[in-house]
Amino acid sequence: MKNKILPRSKYLFFFLIITFTFVSPKAIANEKYFFSYKRLLLNQDFTDRMLPKSRIKGEINKFVDSYNEGIYAISNGDFREAGGDLLKAREAWPEYFYTDFLLGLVYEEQGKHKLAARYYKSYLNKLKRYSEGEYRISGALIVNLSRDDIEEYGEAYYLVREHLEGYNINLNRVVPMVRIPGFVSTGMLLLFIIGAYVLVNRWVLPQIKIWKRIKSPPEGFWVCRHCYTDNTELNTECTKCGRRKE
Repeated sequence: MKNKILPRSKYLFFFLIITFTFVSPKAIANEKYFFSYKRLLLNQDFTDRMLPKSRIKGEINKFVDSYNEGIYAISNGDFREAGGDLLKAREAWPEYFYTDFLLGLVYEEQGKHKLAARYYKSYLNKLKRYSEGEYRISGALIVNLSRDDIEEYGEAYYLVREHLEGYNINLNRVVPMVRIPGFVSTGMLLLFIIGAYVLVNRWVLPQIKIWKRIKSPPEGFWVCRHCYTDNTELNTECTKCGRRKE
């Protein structure tokens, strides 16, 4: 019996050695490098030497400055500051999908895994649009600004999905982080202020006045708590709604 089992055990042993030698280290190395800010450094030679002196260079430089400041903050472990810088970069140039990826890394380091997942999902959606040729104008610029080759969408999706499963997050159920244009957010804030003003003037202030009347009625009167009518002290029932004095 032992002679029959031993050869099979040897084959299993060698199979496991081959598997962990040639598969696992490579997979671990790929994932470790993939989720590293170092692979996402910008090719600044392109911005300095190849971009023309025009308005677009100024706009791209705003993005580059904020993006590099975010990278620098990440390298120093200052993830709160990095988040602020990268959000500015994202506002300056929404299509550059690696900004979303870095924001995912930043929020993940802060323990905000669900928020990180939303930025990872946004990164994947933009990467997919890029790979499908939707970024016709900015696609070439993205290629030149990126130091490394841009990964395939399928590979990126697999790595992100497996990564998030470690936090018990289903990538398919994650809602991507949508950018709200500045004028929209300003308009929403203005509507909120107007709504709050109307609410206070139409409901809150009148209710406060009624409450004060009930608590401090004119001398010789009481105020009905139901219809807010003034009644003389001689009346035990409201002259308007007939409710008894409380």
